[in-house]
Amino acid sequence: MASWLFGSAPLYAYADPGSGILIWQMLLAGIAGALFYVRRLLRWRRDRTEKKAPQPPDE
Repeated sequence: MASWLFGSAPLYAYADPGSGILIWQMLLAGIAGALFYVRRLLRWRRDRTEKKAPQPPDE
């Protein structure tokens, strides 16, 4: 099986220009999604660790 995975054989593949654009689009969408997720995670962590100001007792 290793010889099948690492063996060299000619590949007959074709990638048209639309394929390259699709790959770039997926890459950029993944990066944008990861940035939104990280921002949300950082806000959640900040909100949990912030000290809340004590509220005056109700009278």
